[in-house]
Amino acid sequence: MNTVELQSLLAKAESRLEKGDFFSKTDPVSIPLLDGSHLPIIFEPESIAKELRVPLLQAFLRLSSTDKSELTRHLYAAFRDFAEIIRDDGYYNSIQDVFEENFKRWGDPVPVLPTVPNQIWALLKGLDVSVHTRSGYNFVKLRFECQWDTEHGIAVWYENGNRLRQVAGWDTSFEHLLDRPDQVHPVLGDRIYGAHFEEFRTYERIK
Repeated sequence: MNTVELQSLLAKAESRLEKGDFFSKTDPVSIPLLDGSHLPIIFEPESIAKELRVPLLQAFLRLSSTDKSELTRHLYAAFRDFAEIIRDDGYYNSIQDVFEENFKRWGDPVPVLPTVPNQIWALLKGLDVSVHTRSGYNFVKLRFECQWDTEHGIAVWYENGNRLRQVAGWDTSFEHLLDRPDQVHPVLGDRIYGAHFEEFRTYERIK
C-alpha cells in the first residue's frame, strides 16, 4: 500500500470520528505478515504524531512470511507457558480439560492442541492493528484473539513498525521493556515473551 493510499485510508477513518469518540477503524487492509489476512487499523488521534503514523504502518506492512515464521515461536511459547500454568495450578489436569469444558459448553468443536509451533495459528484470530508512541518510542501493536486465553488475548508489539519487541496479553504495558537491563540477555538479546515459567521465555535470538 503506497503513501497516498494509506493516507486516504486513515483520512476516511478520521472523518468517521464523531464528537466524544476516542477512535475509529479503517476498512480492513491486507496484512502480508499474516499471509494477506485483512484487519482494520485503529485510528486514535492522540496515540501518535500524525507525521509518524504512515511511515510506521508502511514499515509494518512490509513484514513478510519470513517475519511470521519468527513470530510463530514466540506465540507457541506463550501457549505452552499458559498450558503449564493451568497444569501447575492443579484445578485442571491439563489445558485439554479447559478446552473440553469451555468449548463443549458453548457447543463449539474442541480445538486440536498444537504440538509443533506452526499449529499455533489455528488457535489465533487477528483483530486489529494500531500505532502508538510511548516514552519516546514508536510502535505498531497487532492484537489477536486466542483460544487458550479468551479473557486477555495476545498482542504483538513492533518497534518502529518492523522490530519485534514484545508478545504479551492485550493490556500489558510496553513501557516496562524500555531501558531495562534486566529484560536483556547478554547473548540472546531482548526478551520478547516474558513467561511465567523461565523455560518458556523467548528472546530475539534462539537459545
